[in-house]
Amino acid sequence: MQINHHIGRLVRPVNFRNIDDPNRTNVAYVRLAVDGMTAKQTTFLDYVAFGKTAELLSKLTMDKGDLVELQFNMQNNEYVDQVTQKKVFNSQNVISRIKVYHNG
Repeated sequence: MQINHHIGRLVRPVNFRNIDDPNRTNVAYVRLAVDGMTAKQTTFLDYVAFGKTAELLSKLTMDKGDLVELQFNMQNNEYVDQVTQKKVFNSQNVISRIKVYHNG
């Protein structure tokens, strides 16, 4: 299993949703600004958390600009687009752990 870590600043508040499935799965979407190799490089990366990890994120106090460390797995998935009926392939950074470094 591949485990990845990124440390960056929260770009916007965490977005929470419930997936419309029988279990009403909790989902949290996170976007970080991660420093690049030089001072002028910044990469904006998206992450997702499901279930209990998403619930934990909803209980943390996080503001735009907070320094956050994420542990995540890269996960490939595919689905059929409801509108075009075409198969779509994508990958997600699925959060498994989070640590927030609050200022102060």
